[in-house]
Amino acid sequence: MRTTAHGAIEVDEYLRTSRPHIFAMGDVNGGPQFTYISLDDYRIVADQLSGEGKRSTTDRVAVPYTLFMTPPLARVGLTENEARAAGRSVRVASKAVAAMAAMPRASIVGEVRGLMKFVVDAETDEILGAALLSVDAQELVNTVALAMRSGVTASGLRDAIWTHPSSTEAFQRGAGDCGALTPRLYRVLLTVRAWRHPRPSTVLSLVSVTTPLEIRGVACSVRSDRAPCPLPRSGRRVRARAWSGQGTDVR
Repeated sequence: MRTTAHGAIEVDEYLRTSRPHIFAMGDVNGGPQFTYISLDDYRIVADQLSGEGKRSTTDRVAVPYTLFMTPPLARVGLTENEARAAGRSVRVASKAVAAMAAMPRASIVGEVRGLMKFVVDAETDEILGAALLSVDAQELVNTVALAMRSGVTASGLRDAIWTHPSSTEAFQRGAGDCGALTPRLYRVLLTVRAWRHPRPSTVLSLVSVTTPLEIRGVACSVRSDRAPCPLPRSGRRVRARAWSGQGTDVR
């Protein structure tokens, strides 16, 4: 059997060696040395022997990898430099995990170190690559890879509904911040008081705002030494006051 300059067994896209009746799977064929690549090698060979014979290594798109440290570092796709070298017009979003209010799980588990970086095609909104250094990065990268293989855009990843509190909520600020279709996000914390509320010290936080005046959600929170407060009834007016000190009534 023929070998490569590095000593690996030479194979074609169907993992056949120079002897057509012999296949080479796993590390010996010189491909990416990951357990999950060896598993996919098996799928390709099994398809050749007892399937339709269509699977090949050319089907592999957006293969992720993870360096398991604390926090883990995971990557998929192109780096910013690789994308620019390929002549792509790119948008880049990079944000420290500690600064991502949309990713509460990091604070909950006490691991706010790291950052997330997304590289997106500026014209098509296609996700070109991502580097995730954060808690749960080894899981998040699989979601990004699946989105890339399925043609989900950065805006699509941003606008998906994610469970709370979870690390996937970071996609609302990570990929979303560089999406071509993304309006400028105003992450505004507004202090509001329920109209004639029996407990005026209660604080409600309007935390998801796409424009200064469009309020998307209301979350109720109080200090730990106070009893939980109910949200205003449907239709009840609240007075919102932003940094500028200008109040506005919303329903």
